Amino acid sequence: MDRFHQLQVYVAVAEEEGFAAAARRLQLSPPAVTRAVASLEDTLGVKLLDRTTRYVRATEAGRRYLADARQILAGLEAADEAAVGINGEPRGHLAVMPGIVEYLARYPAMEVEAGSLQILMPQFEPREYPVHILLRESRHASARVRAFIDLLAERLRGDKTLNAQEK
Repeated sequence: MDRFHQLQVYVAVAEEEGFAAAARRLQLSPPAVTRAVASLEDTLGVKLLDRTTRYVRATEAGRRYLADARQILAGLEAADEAAVGINGEPRGHLAVMPGIVEYLARYPAMEVEAGSLQILMPQFEPREYPVHILLRESRHASARVRAFIDLLAERLRGDKTLNAQEK
């Protein structure tokens, strides 16, 4: 059985704390989920989950393995995104301020467009606003993150309100 598949299944079972819920999440049959976890436990020679009729919970070894499995899956996803993102356009999910999505859902006739900062009281000189964009060097950024940071830096550099020169 594919080890990557086993990791995905195990993470889903541990997070959902149940085989049926994990099967629904992964769109697999419950027996397939059970077989994948059993095969993984056999391969490792350690019990990862405590199972009763009432609950499924990770053992101590299972919790440590879960943390490592999540890291491995995230690293693999980041590697895939980096490989695809070198020449591709960003795609996927973009999270925005919580209120915006609800507002647009409630008022579907509304249109969204980009705005800009406006100086409402010109007698007050705008202050300098130091803006820092940090990206941990030890991690590879996905194409989405790199594209967003590049766009953000470009927009911030070009904003006259934020880049007002001293007089």
